[in-house]
Amino acid sequence: MRDYIDLIGLGVALVSLLLVLFLVVKTFQQRQKIFHLEDSVDKLSHNMYSLQKDLKDILGYQNTMQNSVRDGTKDSIDDIYYQIKELHEMIKSDRSYFEEKIIKVENRAQDFGYLNGVSDLDEKRIIALYQKGWTVSSIAKELRIGRGEVEFILKLADI
Repeated sequence: MRDYIDLIGLGVALVSLLLVLFLVVKTFQQRQKIFHLEDSVDKLSHNMYSLQKDLKDILGYQNTMQNSVRDGTKDSIDDIYYQIKELHEMIKSDRSYFEEKIIKVENRAQDFGYLNGVSDLDEKRIIALYQKGWTVSSIAKELRIGRGEVEFILKLADI
């Protein structure tokens, strides 16, 4: 029976030794996995840092470009605005000049007797016909006066 107990003790010792050996192997495998995991985390961390740095550089470049485009666009719009303003003033000046010239020419023509002049009755009739829907050409034909005179009277009447 003693052999039997020794055999059981030897079996328990052998099982314990196998169990310890198994635990050592498993611990070694776990350490290798942890090492690989740590290495992967380090690489990911490094890649994330690089990506964040690149993203920051790209955003800075984008802001610089946006500011540059915005400033360039603003300058262009300002230039166009001032050019349009100058053109508007020139047109206004030219319009006044030509209106004065037309009035002078009409006055001279009346002085020489080339234009009959339009009476108050004709002015009222021109306005009335225009308000009825007649065209400038048809009014001029009806009253036997020039289209320019009809337009001039309508302009003076703010129609």
